[in-house]
Amino acid sequence: MLESAHTGGDGEGQSDDHPIALEGILNFEMESFMDVIQARLFTDEDKLDWKQKSGALHLATMWGFDDIRTGLITCMNRQINS
Repeated sequence: MLESAHTGGDGEGQSDDHPIALEGILNFEMESFMDVIQARLFTDEDKLDWKQKSGALHLATMWGFDDIRTGLITCMNRQINS
């Protein structure tokens, strides 16, 4: 992931004047991904909607977070089958 083209360039994130730019990533996707990480989504107490799971899955796949990706797919499959 650290060598990914999505990690920005020199000077990014060093100050408020030079924020980290994640090209091609929607704010909603990033917020959803962070919600998944913070909420420990993979329980029966799942509270994120399908769109949030889909956005988080997109980033987990893009960035190689295999455990999060697998958990999201499992959770989404449960939702489909219920």
